[in-house]
Amino acid sequence: MASRWIRRNAQPEPTCGPGSSHPPATSVRPLAGTRAVIARRMLASLQGSAQYTLVRAVDVTELADRHDRAILPAGVTYTDAVARAVALSLAAHPDLNAHITGEEVLLAAAIDLGIGIDSFPPIINPPEVAILGVGRITDSPAPSDAGITWRKSMTLSLTVDHRAVDGAPAARFPAGVADRLQAPAAL
Repeated sequence: MASRWIRRNAQPEPTCGPGSSHPPATSVRPLAGTRAVIARRMLASLQGSAQYTLVRAVDVTELADRHDRAILPAGVTYTDAVARAVALSLAAHPDLNAHITGEEVLLAAAIDLGIGIDSFPPIINPPEVAILGVGRITDSPAPSDAGITWRKSMTLSLTVDHRAVDGAPAARFPAGVADRLQAPAAL
């Protein structure tokens, strides 16, 4: 009974300064310009959609080998190879090449890619229904007949709006991207 009285009658904890668990603010700056736009868009994205993220590791050893030995066409970069694999996979999975507005999913007639390489789960940019994050290429141990070998690997993180696409169809998209990256001769 006493603990309820104390909680009901206790003073709120100060938000900063003496008696607070937070350090005192040394300055205040408004969210402005690009930072304000990003803040508004990301908040709207998370509040206005049902996002989930699928993560998949991809063995890109053959792609890296072809790149390092200059077997890929002149000037083709890793980003080019990823963009091609994504574009080909989007053509096979048009539900992910869409926008959602209100109660409608609008499938895009053309494939329009924005490329960003990083390693964190991406956040959908409304009204898009999905976004693919591509991790950097790293060396990863893998089992082999001789024991352990080192392979080149990258991570694909697909964030999808569940209102537009269910999990199983969404999972087929990064699988298609992975298949293409693992067989770069077909790109």
